[in-house]
Amino acid sequence: MVKFDTSLIPSGSTVASASLKLFVTNVAIRTLASAPVEMHLLTQDWDQHAASWTRRTSTLNWSSYGGAFSAPTNASVEFSAMTNGTWVTFVLPAAIVQSWINTPAANYGILLKRSVDSDPGQAFWHNKVRFASSENPGASLRPKLEISFTPSGNLKPMSGITSPAWFSTAAPRNPLILTAAASDPDGSISRVDFISGGAVLASSSSSPFTFRWQHVPCSTNTSLIARAYDNAGSNTDSAPIPIRVQSTIYSANMDSNPGWTLDSGWQYGQPSGYYVQDNSTDDGDPSSGYTGTKVVGYLFNGTMPALASAVGATTPAINCTGYSNVVLKFYYWLGIGEAYNSFRAGVEVSTNGSTWQAVWSNPGERMTVCVWRPMLLNISSIASGAPALYIRWTMGPGNSYPFCGWNIDDVEVLGSPPAPAVADTDTNSLPDNWETRYFGTTGQSKTNDWDGDGMSNYEEYLAGTDPTNGNSFLKLQISMSNCPCVCFDAVEAGTNYYVCPRYYSLETRTNLVTQQWAGVPCMTNILAENQQVTCTNTLPSASFFRLKTWTK
Repeated sequence: MVKFDTSLIPSGSTVASASLKLFVTNVAIRTLASAPVEMHLLTQDWDQHAASWTRRTSTLNWSSYGGAFSAPTNASVEFSAMTNGTWVTFVLPAAIVQSWINTPAANYGILLKRSVDSDPGQAFWHNKVRFASSENPGASLRPKLEISFTPSGNLKPMSGITSPAWFSTAAPRNPLILTAAASDPDGSISRVDFISGGAVLASSSSSPFTFRWQHVPCSTNTSLIARAYDNAGSNTDSAPIPIRVQSTIYSANMDSNPGWTLDSGWQYGQPSGYYVQDNSTDDGDPSSGYTGTKVVGYLFNGTMPALASAVGATTPAINCTGYSNVVLKFYYWLGIGEAYNSFRAGVEVSTNGSTWQAVWSNPGERMTVCVWRPMLLNISSIASGAPALYIRWTMGPGNSYPFCGWNIDDVEVLGSPPAPAVADTDTNSLPDNWETRYFGTTGQSKTNDWDGDGMSNYEEYLAGTDPTNGNSFLKLQISMSNCPCVCFDAVEAGTNYYVCPRYYSLETRTNLVTQQWAGVPCMTNILAENQQVTCTNTLPSASFFRLKTWTK
């Protein structure tokens, strides 16, 4: 299955031709009946990270097993014509792509499948082809949709986040480098905004477009977007990149032996890439880890034996004391047989090493996830605050079958750490460290204006200004040097005495009597990182501005 976002093409454009190009990474053929690979239009939406034979998202099933799709289009390629290391081209009817442009909500993507599901005398897995996906490390080998069209207006810019990678982890209160690529097919890029949770973190106006997020705020997860603006004022959001903002409680990258307890059949080392059915690498073990060369896996070179009970690979005790929102994250490569073989793969957790609770198991169907993929499991209800957490990956019970089983790499247990203690012994809403830093002692009144600048001590604390300096207060500055603009200093939240990030929003209106304040576009929810923020007034008339700041 594959889907492309065609929203960059202006509505009203006319499509002349289109073709889908896929790079062949593996072909496995024994004996093959003549049958083309046909293209079908999917009729239900799906999640590329969760879709399977039965499910289209992590929670929703397909209306029919194997996917919901239309009758075949007239785009097809003969299966036997596909060879390793070559490009395959499917010529799409222009009307299909035209419909995606005219009605984007109807674009569910494409399904490719052979016109027959099996060959005489052959199991259905014996003949197959694998293409480079959108997650292939080689960007030039990823699927391509080439469209020839006549535009109806300005072409939107293109944008994508290149770092961090999808499924990355960021440590709370630590820096994170954000990098984006952006281009414009009929103009130039004026700027790229980096956005998290709807808040503009920063803008970059020159390539390479990058931003150092000095202190990632504490939250269980966030989504990053790069919004590119072109010289005509159009903008495009990149695909969102989800990241976990949590501390690492435990990690095992498998570069060295993690010291797990391994039952019979489980191994630590470099997998062989061996596939017992026909001694090929198709649908077999990997030849290395997701990162590095080694993994923990089940039977690097052999057929799964019949198992009367499950066998597992178990971590040492992991101390999760004080942590909440605990999740398990790892990369896996997994192959198991069909439901009629009753072979099971699972993940279990325990807080005593003897009583286990399943947190994942294969859905009773053949699974050949023979490419490295991430898995994220919420184990918070069991693991949060636990002084001893054990995790084990299981194989069995089941009948003997020639599949590769589990291969596991880059295991992490992540959690939200307890907030640093902020003492307020006099309960005046002013942290003790903040009071002693500025006044030398505690006991100050939150409502007092010590320096007489019109801001109370508590307001100075919230704004990050100096309560003992009458010239330090929340303010906007006006510049008329080149064009009318306002600017302000976004003061980063302090350390020790302050643990929540500080945000700013710039608001405007042209009439103080009848109008309401409204946020200035791209100037709301700005994370403070000791930067100066400048806003040029592009409104057609004089405007009033005000600055708001808060913490969360």
